[in-house]
Amino acid sequence: MTLNKKLNVGIIGCGRFGAGVFKNTQYKYNHINTIKNFKNLKIISICDLKKITLPDLKKVKFFYDSSQLLSNNKIDLVVIATNNSNHYQLINLCIKYKVKNIICEKPLATTYHHYKKILKLKKKIITNYSRRHLDVFLELKKKSKIIF
Repeated sequence: MTLNKKLNVGIIGCGRFGAGVFKNTQYKYNHINTIKNFKNLKIISICDLKKITLPDLKKVKFFYDSSQLLSNNKIDLVVIATNNSNHYQLINLCIKYKVKNIICEKPLATTYHHYKKILKLKKKIITNYSRRHLDVFLELKKKSKIIF
């Protein structure tokens, strides 16, 4: 699939998986670093409960409230990288604001009831699970005979 236009991206959640920031440590495998590798994706806004400063994203709008991020921007793709308990609510908020593309860290929901509701939405949602790239798993792989 080839994209003919740039997609505007909003990221909700700027911790370990969203921005690679966790307990004063910077992790290289995160959504922001991945998105920056694609010419047709442009991060235009990020949202988190805590203000973060990323030197290479100075022009990106920052929001504390995900509703403001979604209502104040023309977002084509949203990445949800928050605590598990927020995923279901944020998926519904993205749908309310007519976001066309949603990537959500696993799990999509924390209850069976919410999973069933998501399935009924008839909306494609990409679930991300890429822990095999985390340093702890790479180290474990080196030390073990287990194939990941």
